Amino acid sequence: MVSASNNIQINWNTNPTATSYYWEIGELGFVPGTGTAIDSSTTNGTSVEVVGLPTGKQLEVYVRANCASGETSSFGNGARFSTPATCGDDFYDTGGQVGTYNANESYATTICPQGDNQHVTVTFNGFQMDGCCDYLNVYNGPSQNHPIMAQLGGFPSLPLAYTSTDVSGCLTFYFYSDGSNQGAGWSADVSCDGCVLPLDLEANNVNSNGANISWQGNNDVDSYNYEIGLKGFVPGIGTAVVVNNTTSTSINISTLAAGVEYDAYVRSVCDGGTEVGDFAGPLTFETPVSCGSISYDSGGPDNDYGPNEDYYTLICPEVSGTKVWLDFTMFETQQCCDKLEILDGNTESAPVIGSFAGNTLPGAVAATNATGCVMLHFTSDATVHRSGWAADVYCTESSTEPDKLRSGSLLISPNPAKDVLYVTLPNEAGGDLQVVDVAGRVKWTGKAAAGKRQVTIPLEGLNSGIYLVRWQSEVSRFVVAP
Repeated sequence: MVSASNNIQINWNTNPTATSYYWEIGELGFVPGTGTAIDSSTTNGTSVEVVGLPTGKQLEVYVRANCASGETSSFGNGARFSTPATCGDDFYDTGGQVGTYNANESYATTICPQGDNQHVTVTFNGFQMDGCCDYLNVYNGPSQNHPIMAQLGGFPSLPLAYTSTDVSGCLTFYFYSDGSNQGAGWSADVSCDGCVLPLDLEANNVNSNGANISWQGNNDVDSYNYEIGLKGFVPGIGTAVVVNNTTSTSINISTLAAGVEYDAYVRSVCDGGTEVGDFAGPLTFETPVSCGSISYDSGGPDNDYGPNEDYYTLICPEVSGTKVWLDFTMFETQQCCDKLEILDGNTESAPVIGSFAGNTLPGAVAATNATGCVMLHFTSDATVHRSGWAADVYCTESSTEPDKLRSGSLLISPNPAKDVLYVTLPNEAGGDLQVVDVAGRVKWTGKAAAGKRQVTIPLEGLNSGIYLVRWQSEVSRFVVAP
């Protein structure tokens, strides 16, 4: 009988003919009596306490009797046990690295850090269990009385990481198996860091310009470093589009492009900035395309689209009764094989307005259906991929192209307007905007951030009539409808 911990106690039944007992402990599969044990000794009693065994190991213990006649018994079948893992160890089920766990198991394992102000992170790289009946619970603390973080079973998506945020820095794992259908179990890495991995990354209030990103923090962390880039980017190598630091556990990002998939990563910064933890992520989200934004291909404003793409993008107006217009400012695809179709409606079976390929600008394309929506369908082959497209998106009640000033001036839509006005600036310099009435009275002020060309102006509280939008030396006129 053994008690599984770093310091174990081994007990066995008395042999009446024995004068002493010899025991050996070695890694799983070792052969006793061949000199491959990691610890061994002789005792006159029927129990022994062994301290300082290696952590995170599958071990076996064997005992034989020494008799007065000088004879010795066989070692017998021995007993198998595990020492709990700690920082830098591997963490396995009872089957070890290559075996399966046993039927009818029920045990708990607690993994704690070795240093002060450290927290354990366990990252599962392999996991296979009977999905119906066998499970592994993860608890945030040194016992099962602490909050449960997850119940794992079957075949979860990997890798899967859990970091303790408890003051102890420990995680506790409870495993249960029934009497049938044992699986390969799990394999995991154990790491310890004073900088806790941020947990529960979430993206909320996703809009055409950005999103709110939040996570679960920890009191031991000084601040958080975050990076946001195109989907698939690698953090920490300078390819992110947004890099910054915050002492909060949430950020509001408003400088992204519309209709683009992004990945977000966050890591902890500790000890006055001298230590950084691992990145948590990726958290993937997609900014929608809406009125007053710009529609891009999958590469966004700066990169080419990819090979073998086949996807749909729906663009609908926010205001009932208005229609989406796309005014292309750039277009380049492989003429033979990469094609953008624009569908007149909000379903993939809507009629095709136009099909475009090559490097000729499609011009202005508008919805004519009752929903006011358009659906973009893009396909590319496996070979040449190019810069794609950029199209200003605006909305109007008219089915004919609205008035707009492009060269060096403001693009505004819809015109006439009711609830909101969408303003597209001629460059990304940013700056102050104003809405003034014909008497020169300022009715609204706002600011365009540098690097952004689209601004949404609310018209709530404005009476019907003629107004001007001012930005730097540019002025455009619009009408607020009754």
